[in-house]
Amino acid sequence: MLSVAAAVAEGTTRIINAGRLRIKECDRLAAMHSELNKLGADITEEPEGLLINGKPEGLAGGASVDAWNDHRIAMSMAVATLVCKEPVCLTGGESVSKSYPEFWKDYASVGGQAETV
Repeated sequence: MLSVAAAVAEGTTRIINAGRLRIKECDRLAAMHSELNKLGADITEEPEGLLINGKPEGLAGGASVDAWNDHRIAMSMAVATLVCKEPVCLTGGESVSKSYPEFWKDYASVGGQAETV
């Protein structure tokens, strides 16, 4: 979630000393770099973190992103869609059931729109 917030914040954010995120359910640094950049973010992956140049105007969207079979990536990508100008297709969203089975219901309650296809 920090990388999503940084992607639309003013200025540059550097996430450092985060190499342990590479050995979770997926390589979370690579996942956030890959998927947020698909939405129009400006993120550079570094060995131990991410360099994120914020875009306060929001992200373009209009792309397909993947959850990498990781509940935290799925929830982060869902929140990222809220700052996208165009709709986003997320695959692997069912992974949220691992830690937050009611996520999609709560997401809708704050204005998020999701369809299962």
